[in-house]
Amino acid sequence: MKLKELEVGNRTNVNVLVIDMEERMTKTNRPYVVFQVTDGETVIDVRKWDSTVAEYSHLKNTVVDMSIRTSVYNDNRSYDTDILLPTALPVTDFIRKVPEDVQMMMSSIMERVSQITVPELKDMMAAILIDFRSKLMYWAAAKSMHHNLYGGLLYHIYRMGKNADMQCDLYPMINRDLLICGVYLHDIGKLMELDTSILGSAEYTTEGNLLGHHYLGMNMIEDYAIRFKLPDTLKLQLLHMIASHHGRQEYGAIVVPKTMEAQMLHFLDMIDSKIYAFEDAIQNMEEGQNTAMVKSINTTIYRF
Repeated sequence: MKLKELEVGNRTNVNVLVIDMEERMTKTNRPYVVFQVTDGETVIDVRKWDSTVAEYSHLKNTVVDMSIRTSVYNDNRSYDTDILLPTALPVTDFIRKVPEDVQMMMSSIMERVSQITVPELKDMMAAILIDFRSKLMYWAAAKSMHHNLYGGLLYHIYRMGKNADMQCDLYPMINRDLLICGVYLHDIGKLMELDTSILGSAEYTTEGNLLGHHYLGMNMIEDYAIRFKLPDTLKLQLLHMIASHHGRQEYGAIVVPKTMEAQMLHFLDMIDSKIYAFEDAIQNMEEGQNTAMVKSINTTIYRF
């Protein structure tokens, strides 16, 4: 039985991987736990009433046999459980992975970097990708907002890179080499901001909480730029792109984009992260169904 096959009104036992859990309170101050679980394809939130995280923390990153009751609340599916028991099933069978092969994506990115025309940029980019290859192969792009799965960060920059080349064909005034580097490096600080398990689930590190991935990424790039003698003008442009890629300061940008490359990087980042939210939701929806509020895009999603 797959999670997308659960039927309203039924209680069904399903083997799922517990990705995360959060303790919340009802309006009457009674604790309950929201489990984020997956069968390797679909992710849902399942509530267990009158419970605390302390009771179930040992089940995180474990495959459990969960009794799930499916109901409808405010026109959206809702799930709750009263029983979950650990199993001996391998967690590797339940890991959510990106739809593209990670080896293929990494090879494609390395090949694209080899086409960069500025020698210092090309050498610096190749060194960064080689040094962090092992992490990039499975690192998540976020804890919850977008591409929060095994290989999510690599998938995010791979698709952005494809789009970047198409946009440069349309807008030839954009510095193609600089944009490609910005795409591949804009979230590089997440390798330090997040601690991603081999299962693809992520938690914020102390450095991530205190400094954020903009600063961490810029600090890393500064070190590599010195090592590879990147011209000061290129280094400044690249650092500005990293600092501004969230677009607006209220969204976490250090500064707003002030160059064409920085503005395009922001747009490419938004396109891929927002469209991913739709892709992720729609694949588990039935025709005519509307989702609950999707935090990453601040709206509901409807499938025709």
